[in-house]
Amino acid sequence: MKKVTISLFLLFALSMLHGCKSGSSNSTSTVRLVNGTSSSLDMYWSGSGSASAIASGVPYGNASNSLGISAGVSSIALASSGSSPSSGTPYSFSGGYSYTMLAYQTYPSGPSTPSLQVAQLIDNQLLPVFGEGLIGVADYSGAGSLDVYIWPSVPPGTSPSFAWASGISGLTKYSTVPVPVPPGNASYRIQVTGAGAGYGNDVRLDIPSVTIGNQQILTLVLTPTIGGGLVDGLLVLQQGQVPQSSQNVVTSYKNGSARVRVAASFVAPGNPPITSATANGVSILGLGSSLSLGSVSSYVAVPSTSITPPITINGITISVSLFCASATATATPGQDLTLLVVGIASPPNYCLLPDDNTLAASGHAKLRLVNGVNNFTGSILLTYGGLYQQNAAFGAASTTTSVPIPGGSPYALFESPIGGGSLGSPALQAQGVYSVFMLGDTSAASAVLSTDHLYQEH
Repeated sequence: MKKVTISLFLLFALSMLHGCKSGSSNSTSTVRLVNGTSSSLDMYWSGSGSASAIASGVPYGNASNSLGISAGVSSIALASSGSSPSSGTPYSFSGGYSYTMLAYQTYPSGPSTPSLQVAQLIDNQLLPVFGEGLIGVADYSGAGSLDVYIWPSVPPGTSPSFAWASGISGLTKYSTVPVPVPPGNASYRIQVTGAGAGYGNDVRLDIPSVTIGNQQILTLVLTPTIGGGLVDGLLVLQQGQVPQSSQNVVTSYKNGSARVRVAASFVAPGNPPITSATANGVSILGLGSSLSLGSVSSYVAVPSTSITPPITINGITISVSLFCASATATATPGQDLTLLVVGIASPPNYCLLPDDNTLAASGHAKLRLVNGVNNFTGSILLTYGGLYQQNAAFGAASTTTSVPIPGGSPYALFESPIGGGSLGSPALQAQGVYSVFMLGDTSAASAVLSTDHLYQEH
């Protein structure tokens, strides 16, 4: 059965409005499908008896027509276009209300195995006053705590002084914005960042311009990417709203970036730091930054088309990645990657490793091992409380694995057969994602426990 998520904020709003909305005794409801998945979908409805297809062939980033159904508890099922649906999930539909069934994907078992999710949104936002628009952000991304900046894109070059919404995580927030009348619409820029990072830092999604019309109601829905840190967006008009000439009922904002970080395991004479790292001329270390041996940088978002060979490290172009046991040559939009810099002589080399920072299950954390130990031909073993045990060869990462968080004392973390052995008993946070980097060489290998991603649920 498909997992169902329903915004608690929206359910609360519905309960409050039931007492004041006229026509709530109507015997019909209105429903539509908004598709945020990678394939076309059909939607089936069943009030009683057999299921009927009420929307067919809805592609990504589009909405079906609005359809009337009987009020009450009904079953909704989704299926790839042309496929038979599985058993449906019951939802409650109140008479006289309009609903959006939002389909999106999560990646609980990794990027290669997406899971279909359905959220029921209630289109019950009241019309803003003349000269204003109403825009909301609904977060289904699982990307942790986020800040959202919304500010006029005209004149160009302006920037916001504060976040429009702070600490969004699995919540929905609406607020009004001014719309000049005439001309009757306004252009706004939207940027989503990690919470507390500040405008322009730790950018998860950047939308240069969206049009908001006078008295329009829109919702920016944030959905997951395959890497887990960046987010995709769908800007959705509330049912009954009329698009402006430059608008669609749904506008998709697929993230065109990937995030990359650098792990330094370059042990040439003198252990030189990594002073620059670029892919096709785009910096992935940060201007003026340097990274010493045994360190791991923060993620930097760059256009995914730029994260391909040739890679430039310390000003030296390296076109071929050697030694890597398992690596990727290019990046996919929405992906997170680690540039593992290795070598015992100049020039250094690299392995480009895909990272899985997607949401861990409740009560669990995700853990993996990255082996960057030069001059070591064997595999490194990582154990966590006797629950997790995996090997990684040089230039490779073990499979990211979900481990339970103990209710009492934290479990011990060990690596073998080289280095210091014990990494202590770190208190891994529920739904967090962690990597243990083994860096250096056999004479001085060191372990770095990296907190790759954390989640704050409200």
